[in-house]
Amino acid sequence: MIVVFAITIFVMMVLGGAGFSQLNLYVVIGLTILVPYLLWMRLLVRFDPWTPRARKLVFLAILWGCIPAVLASVFMEAELDGVVTELGEASLGLMVVAPFSEELAKGLFVVLCYIFGRRHLRGPWDGLFMGALVGAGFGFAEDIGYLASAFSDGGVISLIVNYVLREVFTAHAHLVFTACTGLAAGLAARHGLPMGHGLGWIGLGFLAAFALHAVWDTSTAVLPSGDTAIMLFEPIIQGSVYAAIAIAGLRVLRRREDRMLTARLAEYAEAGWFSAEEIASVADPKARRAAVKRTRRMPALRRQAVRFLFAVQTLLALNRQKALMAQNQFDHTEKEDVRLRNLVVSARAMGTD
Repeated sequence: MIVVFAITIFVMMVLGGAGFSQLNLYVVIGLTILVPYLLWMRLLVRFDPWTPRARKLVFLAILWGCIPAVLASVFMEAELDGVVTELGEASLGLMVVAPFSEELAKGLFVVLCYIFGRRHLRGPWDGLFMGALVGAGFGFAEDIGYLASAFSDGGVISLIVNYVLREVFTAHAHLVFTACTGLAAGLAARHGLPMGHGLGWIGLGFLAAFALHAVWDTSTAVLPSGDTAIMLFEPIIQGSVYAAIAIAGLRVLRRREDRMLTARLAEYAEAGWFSAEEIASVADPKARRAAVKRTRRMPALRRQAVRFLFAVQTLLALNRQKALMAQNQFDHTEKEDVRLRNLVVSARAMGTD
């Protein structure tokens, strides 16, 4: 991640036309804005603490958001801005071109993940998480440029004001937008849709991301530019509304996933694989939070074993649900059941030593 951070700083300095003398400024800004993005990602993990995810894919999602998506969106915006300017519709640049270019650039990673790494998309939560990672990377890089520009234009006061507005109230924006595209990809993967149909679903997710982004940018564009009070309070109000919608959506999705996990794991419980307490630690919100706290107080080896057990339970439920909904693809095979059951036995043995 240090390499991604360094390359992101370099790219944003080049795009901002900054000299080497401003390196310290960019680094300090980058370090300070890590905090809000890490807090939002921690919130997502708190909603879904047990689902294992490929570290390479997580790394690639963040990398894509920070660098390729930024460069691609800059290129597309430059090309499309020229077109709308020739048409005499310069105002469309902020309201349409920027949201379209940025969501397309970010969403391309989701498409690639769906085409080449669909086995990592076991359901809507996986897709949402992956989209949010890309959005976090993009927002992080974008904010470095905005805050450095704010400091250059207005000094420390301008930097502080913009930091509060962008990082406290609106840091989640790009996470919310691209999560829509990722959510659609996760749903398509769970239903086992043919490739063309799945890409169509992702297209619908992209349209939702574009619409949310366009509404966000349009509300900024239509405000009177001379009214400082409105310009300050608009991102606070809009950011709070989007945050409330996002958290409400996460709660609804989490409840649906918990019901699914309970139903699928109950089938394994009937076969003697799991106890009711073990199922609750995965699928019941209160029991899950208690389990997370409980594992923190355990010795390192036992903590690792218990968390691994919960992760395997989650995988079993997700794979079984995917197999039930996508009868044309049998990711959940008898061989996979045996492999995961062996992992359960191993995890239990480690946790009781």
